[in-house]
Amino acid sequence: GIGPKQLPLPRSRMIHPSSPFAQGIAITSSLLLVYSAIVTPVLIGFFTNQPECLQHDTLVIDMFADVFFLLEILVALCTGATVDGEYCDEWRRVWWRYLTTNLLFDCCTSIPVAWIEWAGLQQCRSLDIDIQDGHDTKGGSQALKVVRIVKPLRLFKLLRVLKAMKILQLLDDLESYLRLPPFMFRMVRVLMIILYAVHVTSCTFWLVKENTNGEEEVREWF
Repeated sequence: GIGPKQLPLPRSRMIHPSSPFAQGIAITSSLLLVYSAIVTPVLIGFFTNQPECLQHDTLVIDMFADVFFLLEILVALCTGATVDGEYCDEWRRVWWRYLTTNLLFDCCTSIPVAWIEWAGLQQCRSLDIDIQDGHDTKGGSQALKVVRIVKPLRLFKLLRVLKAMKILQLLDDLESYLRLPPFMFRMVRVLMIILYAVHVTSCTFWLVKENTNGEEEVREWF
């Protein structure tokens, strides 16, 4: 009843991608990417037209995710990789491969937008603006121009949605590991894609609704 023994990892001068540490980083990254893929359309669709100094409820988690994705880049620089079909733990070759393949994309998807938003909220506090309702109590409209720049930066988070597509590869790996009927995973994959398409479409609908109708018309729609 005991399964096959796991082969010991080969000696490596870098973090081996199959080590428990690397696997833990990959799982955590996948969970945060799923979170980002779900929450980012909501932030863009429902909070774009909210007051500049309104703090949304997911800010703390977003700040944690930003720090994690930045640290993940450092971990990737210290993790061995497959080069020309063979495992490589030579620092120069691994760094060059990462530099010429995924580094630019990872940097773009790891822009700490949540921390920039947090810095904007500190600016609001310095102007004595209520971050619960976003109202300016001391007329700091000029300084708020800096805070308004933050909102378009949320669009960079959409790049994480593209990065989250690697989760589909994890499903393939899970399928081969569990050896369950292939049609089951195909159904799950199709269902996930349909649900996510509906989610993004709904958020986009509300963004268009708010930008093409006046405030009175939106209230009537409610």
